[in-house]
Amino acid sequence: MSASARRDLVEELRALAATCLNPLLEYQCLSTAPTALDDKLIVMMRGKQTACLLAFVSAVYLQVSLREGAPTSTILHTGLTCIAPALRR
Repeated sequence: MSASARRDLVEELRALAATCLNPLLEYQCLSTAPTALDDKLIVMMRGKQTACLLAFVSAVYLQVSLREGAPTSTILHTGLTCIAPALRR
């Protein structure tokens, strides 16, 4: 993904997140850091007719050790979920 496509995606995610979070955080996929999306898995839901972003889940891969001294395992942390307020039930 090009740098401009990344910026556009983060701006779109932040616009939806601003309807859900107050204050809007500089966190996870909402970060404006150039590498913020490098370790994220993002699932987005868009409107059928408008392609407007309606919801997203941004998950992150983490290395964790289940007990002290044990080898680390990779887990997928489901992280951040935002749904347009009008669509929540």
